[in-house]
Amino acid sequence: MYDGINSLAAGIARQFPNATKVAGYINGIYAWSHAQWNLFPHADHVTISVTAAANAGDVLDVEVGDAAPNQAAGWIAMRKAAGLYRPTIYCSRSVIPAVRAGTGNYVLGKDYDIWVADYTGSPHQVTAPGTPSATCAATQYESTANWDASMVYDTGWPHRKPPVQPPPVPLPGQLPAPAGLSATLHGFSVNLGWGAVPGAAGYEVEVYHHNAAGIYGDIVFHQRVTGNHVAGLALPGGGQYQARVRAKDPDGAWTDWKVF
Repeated sequence: MYDGINSLAAGIARQFPNATKVAGYINGIYAWSHAQWNLFPHADHVTISVTAAANAGDVLDVEVGDAAPNQAAGWIAMRKAAGLYRPTIYCSRSVIPAVRAGTGNYVLGKDYDIWVADYTGSPHQVTAPGTPSATCAATQYESTANWDASMVYDTGWPHRKPPVQPPPVPLPGQLPAPAGLSATLHGFSVNLGWGAVPGAAGYEVEVYHHNAAGIYGDIVFHQRVTGNHVAGLALPGGGQYQARVRAKDPDGAWTDWKVF
């Protein structure tokens, strides 16, 4: 992956026309224009915000003059609420401890990723100091006057959407799991919907709030409903939630957890 300020985009395109990924700014004085992004029609565009006030971007740039480590948790929460599955923080290796402190209860490698700057001149993966142990998704290992180069070690990065899971296999005699479980946030409430299961007389719905370790925590909602949706379910606010549903009478297979 290659990145740089807006004035370097054309040179990066000439030097690396087959780059798999390119990263650039979407705000601030070095923001790339549409024309500059269009120089890379075949690359994955990794977008960087320089301010934690912007509800935009795959990555928050945490360095002097841009966002601060103690703003990371708020930006992650905002981006997750907007639908970004796993936001990324960019920072230098020496700043990782402050970023991990600033992200609060969010778990590195589960709730967010780090793209680390560590200029050794050679690609290398960085294990982030702190607990729990986690590796950085990408390492920016070289910075030149014309471009920066990074090696991406997580093939799914940036994680914009939850990983696709195969539908659960029902046991003999079970109704199948409902298809297409969706969660649409509206402030501090959520609408849940899923595909109807033929033969189901109703559905059992569970919604949990994640605790600091990412394990199922407080029950927000656990009820039986007759239709294939729940509208306007109030949420306590903050953190992450997960929901699952199954058909009833007879009991069906649970869906996978839907994280939102």
